[in-house]
Parts: sequence; C-alpha cells; structure tokens
Amino acid sequence: EVELSYPEKFKPAALAGQTAKTTLKLDSVREKHVPELDEDFIRSFAIESGDIEEMRTEVRANLEREMKGARLTVLKTQLLDQLLKAFPELDVPGAMVHHEATQLQAMQARRQNQEPDPAQAERYMDAARRRVKAGLLIGEIARQNEIKIDAARVREAVEAVAETYEQSEEVARMYYQNPEMLRTVESSVLEEQVVDWAIDNAKVENRDMAFKDLINAAAQSRKGL
Repeated sequence: EVELSYPEKFKPAALAGQTAKTTLKLDSVREKHVPELDEDFIRSFAIESGDIEEMRTEVRANLEREMKGARLTVLKTQLLDQLLKAFPELDVPGAMVHHEATQLQAMQARRQNQEPDPAQAERYMDAARRRVKAGLLIGEIARQNEIKIDAARVREAVEAVAETYEQSEEVARMYYQNPEMLRTVESSVLEEQVVDWAIDNAKVENRDMAFKDLINAAAQSRKGL
C-alpha cells in the first residue's frame, strides 16, 4: 500500500491534486538481458542461414530505408509549410476537403480497430484542408515544370513496400492489380519528385542530424502532413 499524489489536471477530477492511499499487487519481477548473438537468435529474425554478417546487412538496409523515408518526410513537411505560407489565400473546394476529412477519419478508425464514423469527420477538417491545399500546390508545381511520374521510381517504391513482407512477389502483384493502391504510390512518388525539384531549385541549408534525431523529427512532421 502506497500513498500517491495525483497531478492537478488528473482525470477523474475528483482525484486531481489529491493524495490517496493506493493498493498495488505485484504480479511478477523481471529482468531484461542481452541475448547471445548465436545462430538460434539470428534465425528468430527469419535469417535461415544463422549468419551474423547477413543479419548485419539486413539491419543496415532496414535502417537506411528508414533514414531515407524519414529524410523525405522532414523535407516534404518543410516544403509544404513554405508553400502554404506563400499562398495563404488559396481557396479549395469544400467537397474535396470534406472527402479528405472523411478519409482521414476512416484511416484513424482503422488504426484503432473501430468502424469509421463519417459524423466524426468534422474533427479532421483543418488537417484535411491543409492536405488538399498541399496536394493542389504540389500538382501545380509538377504541371508548370512538366514533372512527370517516373515509372522506374514507382516500381522501386512498390518493391520497397513488398520487400517488407514474406510473400513479396504477391504483394507487388497486388499493387499493380489494384488501381487505387497504385495511384497512392504514384501520388507519393510525384511528391518525392517535386521535393527533389525544390531542393535543386531552392536555397537549401544542409544540416547534419543524428539518426535518432532524424527519426524523431520525421515522427513530428507526420503529424502535420
């Protein structure tokens, strides 16, 4: 039995700022330890050879893929922030914003294993308006500068996603057979190409970042996309 002090903003409010005796039941005590880098441990990561060098190669490839994606996310967010600041008066169709808000709400519901509720879409209107504006601006940059979707990069993007699954060939085939899934990849690739174009044509300041800092920055950036 211990005495706990609850924060001023604690919920339920009846306990906020209060001190109360609380009974805790200890179920187990565990201690973590670093496992041996033996063949059994390596095979547990689906590396059948049990070879440590093969594992290191795969780990490095995964980290590099994660780093590339994080870098692109941060750059894209910075680019969109500047574009939206440059065109604050840009007006967008309400129907597009509402559709995007509905999509965002459905995505969030799926993440939480819940049924989508279109009535909750209003909560996502601000984020949806930003996404629609950003999409139109990126599309206009691509149009004015004749940036076409690079089929080779689309193929690379599909393969990169497929490689994260055991049945990679089936996953890749599924993407090419599903027009909506393929359009999503193409849209993402076009955004990457616009980011590349902006880097080549804008005043850019390079900054070194530790891997962990880059990943954290990307996580924060995704909240704004």
